[in-house]
Amino acid sequence: MREFPAAATKPDEVWVIQISPQRREHEPKSISEILNRRGEMSGNLALHQEIDFLNEINGLLDYLPKEHYKHIEVRKIEMLRELDDASKIDRSPSFVGEMFAYGQGQAEEFLKGVS
Repeated sequence: MREFPAAATKPDEVWVIQISPQRREHEPKSISEILNRRGEMSGNLALHQEIDFLNEINGLLDYLPKEHYKHIEVRKIEMLRELDDASKIDRSPSFVGEMFAYGQGQAEEFLKGVS
């Protein structure tokens, strides 16, 4: 059976920050937009495979040895702001500060919903 690294540490929760959008408002047209979207979709596919694996293990807990497995709650914060390929490599202090502020706001909203 496949071993998930987070499961080996037996956390109660795993918090995931999804930085690539699941959907985009506009269809990519240029080659760079298409390549950027392909990278986002590949990253999301891998992310969701890992989340699905954790959820599958959670569903099988009645049949697995309790000393090795326990329920792991998966919580996800989604990046609701679309970034283009140029912004993903922007290291200017103003942009990085803006992204930190955005992330802090998203985290605060997320934490309001966590019991």
